[in-house]
Amino acid sequence: MDGTTIEEEAFSCFIFNAGSMGGINLPHQHEIDPGDGLLDVVLINKNLSSLRATASYTLDVGFGKAHAHHWKGREIRVETDRPQTVWIDGEAHGETPFTAVNIPQAVEIVVPET
Repeated sequence: MDGTTIEEEAFSCFIFNAGSMGGINLPHQHEIDPGDGLLDVVLINKNLSSLRATASYTLDVGFGKAHAHHWKGREIRVETDRPQTVWIDGEAHGETPFTAVNIPQAVEIVVPET
């Protein structure tokens, strides 16, 4: 992350630039700012069953039990011991290793006047 190596065993790694996922507000939603130029990385450790740990984080039903870590960075490189499928917005998109970069103001949003 931004040139710093963080090595952890984990079940899942999420990279966000918004405080919700599929309409579910995340526990860190107030810390996640789409306009800050940073990506938010959440790592869920392997020490719980995978489904329970992910549900614990995404549904905020005992966040501490999920043993999630939260970092912010501009450039995130994810490497794994064995290649893992990378999912972007619900679709398979290659394998690890991969690098995610935030490109500020890359999307122009037009809202009609009311």
